[in-house]
Formats: sequence, structure tokens, C-alpha cells
Amino acid sequence: MKKERNIFSIIESIPDDRVFLDDGHKTITYGQLKDRTRQLERDLSPLEGKICAITSDSKMSLACYLPVLSKVCRGLYLQPSGLSSEYLTDLYKEIGVSYRLDLRDNKFYLEKISDINSKEVLASGIILSTSGTSGQPKVLSYSLSSLMSKTKVDINRGSDFNWGLCYDLNRFAGLQVYLQAVSSGSTITPLKTCMPVAEQVDMCIRTGVNAISATPSYWRQLVMAPQLNKLNMRLITLGGEIADQSILTALRKAFPETRIVHIYASTEAGVGFSVKDGKEGFSLDRVQLENTNLSLKVIDNVLFIRSNSSAESILYGKIDIDGEGFIDTGDLVEKKEDRYIFKGRVSGTINVGGNKVLPEEIEKVLNSHPAVLISRVYPKKNSILGALVCAEVVLNAAVDNASFKNIDSQLKSCCKELLEPFKVPAIIKQVDNIEVSTAGKIIRSYE
Repeated sequence: MKKERNIFSIIESIPDDRVFLDDGHKTITYGQLKDRTRQLERDLSPLEGKICAITSDSKMSLACYLPVLSKVCRGLYLQPSGLSSEYLTDLYKEIGVSYRLDLRDNKFYLEKISDINSKEVLASGIILSTSGTSGQPKVLSYSLSSLMSKTKVDINRGSDFNWGLCYDLNRFAGLQVYLQAVSSGSTITPLKTCMPVAEQVDMCIRTGVNAISATPSYWRQLVMAPQLNKLNMRLITLGGEIADQSILTALRKAFPETRIVHIYASTEAGVGFSVKDGKEGFSLDRVQLENTNLSLKVIDNVLFIRSNSSAESILYGKIDIDGEGFIDTGDLVEKKEDRYIFKGRVSGTINVGGNKVLPEEIEKVLNSHPAVLISRVYPKKNSILGALVCAEVVLNAAVDNASFKNIDSQLKSCCKELLEPFKVPAIIKQVDNIEVSTAGKIIRSYE
């Protein structure tokens, strides 16, 4: 049986003098990474053949530990923050976690969880949690080969790219950026998304970032940074949320010569497909196209996907898969002329007096106003209607002050013109910022 490759076996072919990580203050080369991996392999020998959960407060530290853990451990659970101890107790038992490795302050702390024999559990490879936007997170396992099935490997050109890492590395999207970078020997600049956007852009300028993958919510803030024109971008990708026409147009205006790609992917389905024509949604041809690697279908306006890059096994929780192997993505789409346009998530629907409302549809209208930087639509409980539609907006400081006059009435008028009456927000509040999750997505909750 052919042995499954690991991350260390991938970086071995990268020239030692290439820069692996650059945080603006210090750099780590691929040669230094290889040396660290060999040293850590001895220190982490108790993890040989075990299932290990790893937590970290630093993208940089986790990036350095992934090669050795991928090599030593039978299964590596990239544990996200915010999970309850009760949930983790059940999860560890279910997937057979023997150790937990905590990375803090550039040191590691190893804790034994159980004496489970790895032969008694089915978990292996890279283990990831879903974002958990609708209920408890599901947990799935991948082989490295399936995670890298859409990765473009080119060591000769790899040195030309420096990736700004916005996503957490314990999320599917962040891991995809990491694997794309290390497979070709590119540089990674780990961004602290808790910092003001202007400071993040300054960091990207200092380190020479020219490729960024992020959610549309992140890009909406980034395109308003005053020093954005100093970034020499070669590649921009968007994912995780709906990329509507307003953000795609704004990016094209800001970066007229840059390749801009909207990637449809999820933890469950893996990397599905990419859209490169600068238009929102995707072509009808993608559904009609027969492909052994990727197939799409739409049932009752819900997108279903079958892909060779999807998760290999479901370790915790349930995923809806039909008899033909298609995963129910929970994403609603609408056919418009020759394209399908993303409308929102089935799980995020707001019930207003028996009428179904998609927050993303209203946000699309609000975000199209030149005075709005980003918006969040959410439900507020109501004893008569069940819920009221409410909205928060962050105003665009780059817009002339005249546009801010009577902005609430302007936005409501815009919504009344383009939306059905029950979709018009009852309340629109101006806020300084809108909270996003560690996955980079807007947090939606009842009030």
C-alpha cells in the first residue's frame, strides 16, 4: 500500500533559502522550517501514530508545527476556538483523541487525553470542524491528497507569490491557502485580522504581499483602505460568503490588472469550482456539464454538489447526502438569464409573518448604496410577526459627507424600491463595525 504523503514530504523539495513566513518583523526560511521539523519530531515522539488535537493563539506558530504534526500523527484535529468543554469531551471520545497540543507564547504544552489505541478508531489524516453556523460544528476528515486535489504546484513560479493569510489555519479556507503556498514554495504573511484594516494593509505593503484569499466581508473593508493602491496584487480570491456584483466591481476598479477569482468551497464539499469572469453567481453551463471530478445540480433552488475533493469521512455530526452522492450545500440559488445567482443560506432564513426573508438579499441592496461599507441583516423577535427584519450598517468614510445626510431614509427608500414590503428593515442602525467570526463570516443571531 502506498504511504500517504505528509506536509513535511512536500516542503522537502522547496529550496532552503526561500522565505516561508514573514510577519514584518522576522522571517523564517524553508530551510529553517525543515530543521525545526526534524528537531520537533524527536520532542513530539509520544504523538507517533496517535490522534492529536491542536490549539494555538498564533497563525505563525501553527504554520511551523503543521509539517511535523502531519508527519508524526495518525490524525491531526485542527481545533477551532470557542468550543464548549462538554462538546469537546464527547468529540474527543468519538474520534479517539489521545493528546492535545496547545501552542502559546512560542511554546508547546502537551496534555494526554486518553489511552485510546489508534487501531480502535477510524479517524486519520487532517480533521476539520465546520463553521457551526447552524448548530454544533460537524467534524470531517481529509487525506492530504484530497485537500490538495485542486492545488496548483509550480515550484519555479512559487517564489513570485507572497500570500496574505487572513483565515485561521484551523479552518478549511486557511488550510487551503497554506497548502497552496507550501506546495510551490511561496511566502506566507500571517495577518492579525483583529488589527485595524489600515495596519493590516501596511503590513502587506512591508512584506510584499501580492496574493490574498478572504471573505467578501473582509474585502469590503480592505478596498476602503487609503493606502490600498500601494499593494501590487497579482491574485485575489473570494470565498466563504456570497460575492455579489458590488464587491466584484469594487475590486476590479481597485485592481484593474489583477486576476480576481470567486471560489465556491466548503468544509463538507471541499473545493468545488471557481468563477473568473467578474460576474456574480455562476454559469448555467456548470450544472449542465458532465464531469467525473465535479457535478452540480439544483433542486428546489438549493445547490447540490458532488466532488472528488470532498471530505473522506464524517466523524461527528450528520451531512445530508442523497442517493447519488450529492451533498446538500444548504445554499439557495436563483436562475437569472444564463446564470445562477446565490441568494443566501436555507438555515439563515428569517420568518416574518409566514414570509421567508434571506438576510443576504437585503444586505446586497444595502451594500449597493455608495455610503455603505458593509451591512448585517438580522432578526429581532416579535410576538406578532415572529420576527422583525433589522439591519446594521457601517458607513463608508471615503464618501463625501453629503451622502450621509438622511442616510437612514435613503436606505429605506432604496429597500422599498427593490424589495417586497416585508423584506424592508424595520430598524436600520449605524455602527462602527460589524463582528465577523473566526472564519471571516458575518455573525448572525437573534436579538
